[in-house]
Amino acid sequence: GMTAGDAEALRDILLQVVQTHAAQLGYRDVYGQRYLVDFVLEWRGKQALIRSGLSSTDRTPRVRPVVTRCVLRGEG
Repeated sequence: GMTAGDAEALRDILLQVVQTHAAQLGYRDVYGQRYLVDFVLEWRGKQALIRSGLSSTDRTPRVRPVVTRCVLRGEG
């Protein structure tokens, strides 16, 4: 599996995924609009379904949403 040492690689993967996969509209709260992106991650010969959470805040205008979470949804 992935370790803390793979954080930069995961970050690069997430940045690519949010540009190539459609985001689902999530909930809105006092911190801004939330979005969800589900994708299959292939890593070292294994696959896993990943859900990434993104947030676009109303307080500070952002050019793009910020990744707020990334969780394992299932293994293949």
